[in-house]
Amino acid sequence: MTFQRVQRELSAEEIARLRALRAGGKRLKWLAHEFGISHQTVSRYLRDSGAALVEAMQASPVREIEVEPRREPMPVRAVSGDGR
Repeated sequence: MTFQRVQRELSAEEIARLRALRAGGKRLKWLAHEFGISHQTVSRYLRDSGAALVEAMQASPVREIEVEPRREPMPVRAVSGDGR
């Protein structure tokens, strides 16, 4: 006999609560049990919401992080007028 867990979608309010609890230090397994979903689903919700990026930036010892790409002129080939 095989059991399958029915994957349910969290509401926007539940996702906000999930993120807040994770930011407060709750572990993935605790969150999975609390919301009745798998820990992989918890990870997906956090990743999709950008929480992983926020956590990584907050954990980084480097406080000044440039998010904008550097603007440099693009390399251009020399074009000759003689058709070569």
